[in-house]
Amino acid sequence: MPAAKAPSPESEATVLSVLTQKSVTEELKAVVTKEAKSFDIETSKPVDETGSPTSAACKPARKLRNCISKEQKRKMQKRERKNQNQYNLLVKEFAKNPFWTKSQIVHLSQSMGLKENQIYKWNWDMQRKQKAKYPDASAVS
Repeated sequence: MPAAKAPSPESEATVLSVLTQKSVTEELKAVVTKEAKSFDIETSKPVDETGSPTSAACKPARKLRNCISKEQKRKMQKRERKNQNQYNLLVKEFAKNPFWTKSQIVHLSQSMGLKENQIYKWNWDMQRKQKAKYPDASAVS
């Protein structure tokens, strides 16, 4: 019978590290599943069925940015600028009447493809800019 080959120290270390990683991962998942349905290994945070961090992960930090996924952060960070046609239309409407009603804002929003809060904010900023430029004019007509 041939003599049994002794395992090399490198192969033993590899086997041990793989076993250790598996057992640690399994234990970690077992602990986390008590609080959440699954665990995101990249972010080291528990996640629920939707894939977003659970409230258990958010409570200690108490910061909104820890409770938002990477995709949601990207959407929040990227703003969409108004094109020249949209800007010209806003300026023209502002020249007609600088004090817009909710119905005017809704109509402009639908016709230009912008959000209502974008239209409102633009109007608010322009009113403030005009007020700063002409402080004596209390009511601009």
